[in-house]
Amino acid sequence: MDFMYLDSVPEITNKFNIDLQGGEKNKIIWSIAMKDKSYAFLAAMDAQNYLDEMAAEHCGTRKFDLMQHFDADNLDTFKDAFLTAMDEYRTEYDKVGCKVLKFDTFDEVYIHYMNSSAY
Repeated sequence: MDFMYLDSVPEITNKFNIDLQGGEKNKIIWSIAMKDKSYAFLAAMDAQNYLDEMAAEHCGTRKFDLMQHFDADNLDTFKDAFLTAMDEYRTEYDKVGCKVLKFDTFDEVYIHYMNSSAY
């Protein structure tokens, strides 16, 4: 499985950041900016599930426990812990030799995804 991403958050900067499964980073940053506790929780669970899957089945990265940092009444602390974990995850990804795909536009992501076996 490839790690795919662009460089920022669409709701905040009109660019795209696709990483983890379905852009969990965007979801978490956006939900915290909007102070949407329920959406932040669902995005955190999605990110946790993805990291668990990558550790167990696909890549052999180390296990991360994002949910230990989740506090619906203190979402900014969770955001900081999440972003730190994403930096550490990227390092883990490199260690196990997984390929990182970078895209500059959403169109590039779309074309790659539509032409890959992931679809």
